[in-house]
Amino acid sequence: MSAQSLKDRRFVIDGTNVLLLHGRANPELRYVRALCSYLREQGAEVVCYFDANISYLLTESAGDQLEVFERLMADPWWAQCLQVVPSGTDADEWILQRAKAERADVISNDKYRNRARKNRWIWKRRHPVLGCSDRVVLQTLGVEVAVEDIQSQD
Repeated sequence: MSAQSLKDRRFVIDGTNVLLLHGRANPELRYVRALCSYLREQGAEVVCYFDANISYLLTESAGDQLEVFERLMADPWWAQCLQVVPSGTDADEWILQRAKAERADVISNDKYRNRARKNRWIWKRRHPVLGCSDRVVLQTLGVEVAVEDIQSQD
């Protein structure tokens, strides 16, 4: 998909899902950061939701990902994009409500099976993501995004 075709499109990213592409033991904040940056650079509107336990997930991992996340949240550009849902709520519901209301596409590997009957549109507007060591791939959009190490992104 060309950059022109992403312009003015809306995307809701399941941040926790993308963060945990390789499991809870290996969160990859750099995947989320690369996707959000790329889509916004192409002229798309992007919002990325995280579950309330994001700080805990990043604290469990080695490295400085929590510190990087906190710096991102303090930056006005990123604070517009990254949203942490309140404790006791489910990010999936926030993601689906926002995407439905704004007719946005969803970036997630979650198939939302338990909510698909009420949200049949998700079958056509969900884009799974593949994370590799140096890139994030959205095959349904024809997009490959280069991913840098988190330390080199500051």
